[in-house]
Amino acid sequence: CEYLDQADHILVPTMFVQRAFERKGYKTTVIPLGYDPEVFTDQGVRNNEVFTFMHYEAFQDRKGWEDLYDAWLLSGLAELDTECQLIFKTIKPLKEVYEKLYNEERSIFVPPNVHIMCGELPLRCLVDILAETDCFVFPSRGEGFSLPPIEAMATGCPTIISKGHSHMDYYDEKYMYGVDCNIRIPAEYSNWESQGHFVRCNVHDLASTLRHVYENRQEAISKGRLAVEYVKKYTYSEIAEKFKSYLCQL
Repeated sequence: CEYLDQADHILVPTMFVQRAFERKGYKTTVIPLGYDPEVFTDQGVRNNEVFTFMHYEAFQDRKGWEDLYDAWLLSGLAELDTECQLIFKTIKPLKEVYEKLYNEERSIFVPPNVHIMCGELPLRCLVDILAETDCFVFPSRGEGFSLPPIEAMATGCPTIISKGHSHMDYYDEKYMYGVDCNIRIPAEYSNWESQGHFVRCNVHDLASTLRHVYENRQEAISKGRLAVEYVKKYTYSEIAEKFKSYLCQL
């Protein structure tokens, strides 16, 4: 707060964040974040032999990877070994991933059609991965803006997100799938004290949404095609114009 008290103007990326600042007595202006349209380009309609679901920034608790894993088992898709797969992309090293999967609290069985991709990649490599992805899934528990779903939709990838926090600034059922968040959990970080709460997806609803996308591919493709145009309002140039206009008014 001492830094905020020194500010004449405060910019935030979503109305969700703006409401949080208002509760503490700070007036803000919303200017969204943007994506690079020269990197995240339309990759066309996917036609993969194995239907592929992708989640990245995995194995960070806030990103909802455990909810997705549980939903994968509930959906029955884990039993379709040769027909579909779920890929968790993470920047964490393999050692840390094993610590998440196998510890004193929980030992997770990894089905044959769940794969883990470790290590950092250039953005253009992420686009190549998204081009081979039939559905991007991001059931995050808390975000200030959340660029990954926007970037995925920019490539034409059908996308599932959690209906909560900053996602609601751009959620529209015409362009993406949404899963209700009806569970509150403490917002805890190892290096911070408790900071309010996160929200979790209803795992059963997430499971049924995964199954629905798998069984209704043409519908998902149609949403993905519409989403390409929808997210263009978040390109770097569009956001820069908003920022320029704001500065000129000052």
